[in-house]
Amino acid sequence: MSLRTQVEARLVGFDLLDAPSQAETLKQIEAQLRQALSGPDAAAAAGASPHPTVRTVRGTGE
Repeated sequence: MSLRTQVEARLVGFDLLDAPSQAETLKQIEAQLRQALSGPDAAAAAGASPHPTVRTVRGTGE
């Protein structure tokens, strides 16, 4: 399941949750996004599929 799909699923019915549940949901989404952004290994562990048109070029000096 892609990261986008996972986040969208968490937001279904978000407006019906009480404030503490909304806060917890947002914390979980934030943690998931941070994990996905921390590198390709972390993104794979989170179940996120890397975007096919984005490449990371390392060691180019730029």
